[in-house]
Amino acid sequence: MYPLQLELTEQAIKIADDDGWSWAQYADALLKLQRPTEALKAYEQAESFGAGDIAKRGRAEVLKALGRLPDALAAYDAVLAENIGDVVAKSGRAETLRALGRLPEALAAYDATIADHPESVVAKNGRAETLRSLGRLQEALAAYDATIAHYPERADAKSGRAETLRALGRLNEALAAYDVIIAQHPEDIVAKSGRAETLRALGRLPEALAAYDVTIAQHPEDIVAKSGKAEVLKALGRLQEALAAYDSILDSKSDDSIARTGRVGVLVALRRYDEALESLPDENPVTLEDWIAYHIRGMIMLRKGRIDEAIRIFEQGVEEDPIPSSKEYFRNALAVACLRRRDFARAESALDGVNTPLLQPQANVLRLHTFGASGEDAPAVAAYEQLSDKPWFIPDELIGELHRRYILKEEPRHDDDWVFEQELDIFLFDPNQQAIYSDLLAA
Repeated sequence: MYPLQLELTEQAIKIADDDGWSWAQYADALLKLQRPTEALKAYEQAESFGAGDIAKRGRAEVLKALGRLPDALAAYDAVLAENIGDVVAKSGRAETLRALGRLPEALAAYDATIADHPESVVAKNGRAETLRSLGRLQEALAAYDATIAHYPERADAKSGRAETLRALGRLNEALAAYDVIIAQHPEDIVAKSGRAETLRALGRLPEALAAYDVTIAQHPEDIVAKSGKAEVLKALGRLQEALAAYDSILDSKSDDSIARTGRVGVLVALRRYDEALESLPDENPVTLEDWIAYHIRGMIMLRKGRIDEAIRIFEQGVEEDPIPSSKEYFRNALAVACLRRRDFARAESALDGVNTPLLQPQANVLRLHTFGASGEDAPAVAAYEQLSDKPWFIPDELIGELHRRYILKEEPRHDDDWVFEQELDIFLFDPNQQAIYSDLLAA
């Protein structure tokens, strides 16, 4: 009941405006309601009135929420320099390392925290989340199962497990898991948004939209649900409504990375490429958010016909992106660009590294094209057969065109430009890609 928390703590600081504890609780409410700039000032007030470690930890958490990750890491280090046993600061520091893309360091930090504080569910969940970011999905699932076995009341561990099922492509299991969580924890907003996201991944778009509407009505402060609704509107082709939805979010929270990234995707769908580019950072990527933006920049370059520049971006992502799931999106995009250049050997090499379950249908479309155009009939047929249960966002007409060309060896009905645009659209409207982006940024 975060709005009530805010109301009561605001009254408290009016009654006793020099009470550090009240200021810290007020700052916590502001942060939970996604008002980080105000929360930062409130934590600074709390520290000035003697709130100590809670204010310093809170300040670090706000810096992380603001995307000021190096500052957040330094702030956590300062807390730990004074109190090496602070488990909250240890977990926060590990989470910041993960947000910086320093995944092996984050995993090691979580392992050390759990060794010192085996009761910390936050650290255990963070470790499982890091395993998922590393693409070690079965290990992540096992980690969540172990936590749930010891702490069956923890909704956060259950939601993490459901999200891992979704990452494994086990969408119906994920949906059932979210239904159980919501039945047991009807107030859990993470599970509600995760359920709606899974409905979208299943192509049940009207149900997903209705689920987001219910969640937003119950939790009007939640940005993740509002962004999810905007993505469903985009998937339904209601692009102007999607753009308006993102604009509404950013009007109230201009620094929200999920909404900012989603809005750029809508601008690309509207073919407003220059406007989309203006919304993206132009410096070398460092954080997870930077790498996501860099991938989007590469896709825009493809749309604008600047193939060489797109290839350069995607090759850098394949080489340097620290997040395996994100790196594989760079691989698929590189394959699309190479297909545009008719460089089939290079496209095949890029696709060799795509192993994430959720990305196999998209990769198999590109494999069918790559192997078929290269005259490698057997692997082309194998890729086509893998598409018998393709997801909803891959058009039947595209599969039919590739099948006609490369399996049946018949005359094409569409030209190469049409095929290229259709293959790009797969990634533009892929719900799993936006879900991965949102999960990384929200975490």
